[in-house]
Amino acid sequence: MGSAMKRAVPLLTVLAFLLAACAGPGLAPERAAGIKSVALVSGLGDEITLRYIGSAVVLGDEERRTAVDWPLNESVLAALSRSLSPRYEIRSLQYDKFSFNDRTTLAERTVGSSERLTRYLRGLAPPGFVDAYVVVTETAWGGDPITHSGLPVAGLGLYARRDVLGGLAVATYTAYDIHVVDGRSFEELASAPASIPASKGAWSSWAYAYSTVDPSWWHASFAEMPDDEKRALRESLIALIDTSVPFTLERLALVGAREAQ
Repeated sequence: MGSAMKRAVPLLTVLAFLLAACAGPGLAPERAAGIKSVALVSGLGDEITLRYIGSAVVLGDEERRTAVDWPLNESVLAALSRSLSPRYEIRSLQYDKFSFNDRTTLAERTVGSSERLTRYLRGLAPPGFVDAYVVVTETAWGGDPITHSGLPVAGLGLYARRDVLGGLAVATYTAYDIHVVDGRSFEELASAPASIPASKGAWSSWAYAYSTVDPSWWHASFAEMPDDEKRALRESLIALIDTSVPFTLERLALVGAREAQ
């Protein structure tokens, strides 16, 4: 009896972990029902990131940011509006996307982010201006879900990791979070990382928003990248945004599955 119980406890722990991982981060139904109006805030700015991680043999850990004239932030706002406008009144809000998402260190992007977000929103409009704010912020994936290097991956851009045999894994990615913030108390009600539907047979229903691409896409600097590859990178990032925004809103229980399509 005792040994059977000892075996059962770890099994229950594993099951509980899996259930928690599969569970959505969404709003409680009573909270969602009270939201009729929203304001959209996105501060992704105008930079892309080239993120390179070396192998255990040939070390390397670089993050290079480049300013681009691409409609990434506008694409996020357009995707939010398409998904949310059938259900909510969207109220216009003036803000500076650059001051909103200031460039800090990887650690500072996540530590205390809720407090900074609350302070920022309080300065934009009085309590009750809307029922909720839907806010997009750049984030850092701490565990590297692309190749599981254990190193952080942040921003929107192109990722590369060298393996011990010299091979290169390359992916486009969009590392951002969507937050739902109460319009009266400015309390963060829910948040979720940019997510896309998981591949068939995966243990979870969602995956982080990245897409593997051919290794030939990788260049050590943006200046070295041919124009056609720059266009392909831009189109891939916008496609990830168009897929991840509605799916993440569905995970947050702001929209239903049909509205997210």
